[in-house]
Amino acid sequence: NRTLDRALTRAFARRRRRSLQTRGFAALKTHAVELTRRRRLFHRVGSRIAKRAMARAFDTWREETEEAAAIKTRMARYASRWRNASCAAAFRSWRIAWRQKSMQHAAAKEMGSRARLRALGPALRRWAVTTRRDRGVSRNFTKFTK
Repeated sequence: NRTLDRALTRAFARRRRRSLQTRGFAALKTHAVELTRRRRLFHRVGSRIAKRAMARAFDTWREETEEAAAIKTRMARYASRWRNASCAAAFRSWRIAWRQKSMQHAAAKEMGSRARLRALGPALRRWAVTTRRDRGVSRNFTKFTK
């Protein structure tokens, strides 16, 4: 029995040592994974800080080039206006005159159609009444003439 007790005690001690070693390796592995994660995190944070400075410089450059392009476009527009000032004035006066003529033409057309209806309406009604009496034209015709 003594040898059996010793064997069991030794087996238990071996198992205990193995579990301690396993836990030690597991702790080492966990520590290594955590260390790697922290290194990656610090690397990302550091690169973001560096990239932020680069991004700020790029944004400043982009804004300045956009502003320069806008100024260039505006200056080209102003220069073309100054070069073509006499043409622009002629075109403006032509456009104003054309609008006035167009409005006069529309007003004359409207007045002519009103006068025509004023003169034609009574004559058409008289013709409808006599035609209805003479030929017996339907009543619907008088609806269109009133």
